[in-house]
Amino acid sequence: MVQLSVGNYETLRFHLRLYRTGTEGWTLGSAEFEVMIPGTADHQVLHWEIAEQLVMVDLMRSGLLDAEVPMMSTGPINQVGGFGEIPVEIYNMLPADLTDLIGCM
Repeated sequence: MVQLSVGNYETLRFHLRLYRTGTEGWTLGSAEFEVMIPGTADHQVLHWEIAEQLVMVDLMRSGLLDAEVPMMSTGPINQVGGFGEIPVEIYNMLPADLTDLIGCM
């Protein structure tokens, strides 16, 4: 497994994990937009689709993806929408600009 991140580990970050799928030769990736939970070493996922968009744009910028070919999430693998429920005590500590970006619970 390979893990890459963009952002300060101690606040917000975009986190990408790449997994090899055994002998088939496929590599799967998971992208998360996360915030560190104060007083812990844990992160709370805020949104998946925002992180996927950042990865897609960066891959297109690098020339690794063809901007003319439609790109989309793999529906059978991904949960639809942002993430799910964010604990209210974490959501309420987020700045308004960030809650606007990720949407309401």
